[in-house]
Amino acid sequence: MRASVSSLLGTYRDVHPGLPRPAPPLPDLTPLRAAGLPVREDALVEAAFAKLTERRRVLHNMTARGRFSWADVED
Repeated sequence: MRASVSSLLGTYRDVHPGLPRPAPPLPDLTPLRAAGLPVREDALVEAAFAKLTERRRVLHNMTARGRFSWADVED
């Protein structure tokens, strides 16, 4: 599955070079913590998301081009 999504994102990046939007903001984990769910410490979460910055940037641009906001697809 990850390979298929990576292929799709690569194709999108090739067809739409110079994507203007940055990666979206990191999700707010406060509601998960408030619900009592075990969530790793912020530094670990941020490090994991940092590895996905380019992937998230392309997804953010695809979302905007489809006339959706990031909030529409985030929840």
